[in-house]
Amino acid sequence: MQVKVFPSKVFGTIKVPASKSVVHRALIASALSNGYNEIDDVDFNEDIFATINGLEKLGAKILIKGSTICINGFDVNQNIDKVEIDANESGSTLRFLIPIATSVAQEVKFVGSQRLMERPLNVYKDLYLEQGLMFADNKCRKIIKGKLKPKTYQVQGNVSSQFISGLMFLLPLLKADSIIEVIKPFESKPYVYLTISILEKYGIKIKTSNNKFYIKGNQKYQPYNLKAEGDLSQAAFFAVLAAINNDLVLENINLDSVQGDLEIFNILQKLNVRVEFKANSVKVFKSKLKSASIDLANMPDLGPILCVLGLFSDDYLRLDNVRRLRIKESDRLLTMKNQLEKIGAKVILEENSITVYKLEDFIDKEIEVDGSNDHRIVMAMAVLATVLKKPLIINGALAVNKSYPNFFKDLNSIWVKTK
Repeated sequence: MQVKVFPSKVFGTIKVPASKSVVHRALIASALSNGYNEIDDVDFNEDIFATINGLEKLGAKILIKGSTICINGFDVNQNIDKVEIDANESGSTLRFLIPIATSVAQEVKFVGSQRLMERPLNVYKDLYLEQGLMFADNKCRKIIKGKLKPKTYQVQGNVSSQFISGLMFLLPLLKADSIIEVIKPFESKPYVYLTISILEKYGIKIKTSNNKFYIKGNQKYQPYNLKAEGDLSQAAFFAVLAAINNDLVLENINLDSVQGDLEIFNILQKLNVRVEFKANSVKVFKSKLKSASIDLANMPDLGPILCVLGLFSDDYLRLDNVRRLRIKESDRLLTMKNQLEKIGAKVILEENSITVYKLEDFIDKEIEVDGSNDHRIVMAMAVLATVLKKPLIINGALAVNKSYPNFFKDLNSIWVKTK
């Protein structure tokens, strides 16, 4: 699907959708509690449906009532023969569910999009093979047999924090204690602490010390009703939009959140953007930006939209520790470089950094760009389109359905013209 985004001056208020990261974790914790749970104020997307479908395959009973998900958990001691789970394009679904699924089913087959099946699972593969279990990994499917045992797990910290979270869902249910030791560098650390904070609401305790996590066995998940907070990775698109286009108020912002992407507001302030904070909202003002270097080790999802922001700095914006952006839904570094160069931008891409330079003059013609089947690329380019001289045509715009199906509708609500 193509979407044409026209130069538009934005104004008004936008309510940020529910956090996909929070809802994924709450769904799994709810399903592991042998009782009734609700998750309120949910905004649905393809990734959330993938997790719901996976949990239903494992025995959870899930009902959707408007923006509320009602979950009756399954028996974690059940023994299923075989199960197949389609993770679609959701890395969270795949990596979170592998340990749990193999604990309740004798054989688990995971399928999904080609890009998802190509993304690395060596962290899990090594752990399963070390315990004499089966982990057949190819570009079409993953077939896994065997239950992980309580032990000390050493996990690389610079691949994906989702492997650590996946283990954290399972290990409290085992019959003995376990330890997760994260091998430095430990990146995307806030996502692990988000997992711990959600698990605590459902009665699971995990102790932390430096890069070690101590997990008692024989714990039980307790039912809990949770209200989903706003998604700060999605808030970042509107915060940058305000900084380069016109003032906006962002609602449904939890300023006490442990989501790592809360850092977007500190980044904007570092770049000289005026930001005002209230109880559950933030107002971001159009501002003249400074140059800076930003470390994205703990917030890689901000990469694409910060590349757009760099075009409006007084000289450059350099993003460091971005290597993992190459193994997302697309190679986000190369994709952003290629798309920004189409509008005349200067972008320098190195092994673990990307630098975007100020663009003095935008090309004065209608341009077509490729979303690369990546929701964050599509949204970043749509934000940029609002301040170009001529409309921008975005191919593959349906990719937003992965995380934010109402993205273009919400842009329209703040007076962005699309076709």
